[in-house]
Amino acid sequence: MIVEITSADVINWNAKTYYDRKVNEISNLIKTRYGEVPLLRGVGLSDEYIDKPVTVIESVLMNDIKAVVTENVEDVTVLDVICYNAETTGDFIIKVVCEI
Repeated sequence: MIVEITSADVINWNAKTYYDRKVNEISNLIKTRYGEVPLLRGVGLSDEYIDKPVTVIESVLMNDIKAVVTENVEDVTVLDVICYNAETTGDFIIKVVCEI
């Protein structure tokens, strides 16, 4: 099953299915800064992307997200990573397209 997960998505705290738990795991990973999780300091994304243009970081970010998801979430393949600014808020959004 192919799914799109964005950094703006809300965590489903009542996830009961395998699919919903995998979506939550990926969502947590793309919202976590590297070194932020106690006892799991190697989990998360680097903060080196801050203040860089979307066009510059998108390809590098795709490689990092693929590596982090592959290392931490079983049975998931990252197909694409898309970065953009939200039209209404101007927030930086990361959309990850995965196959679960």
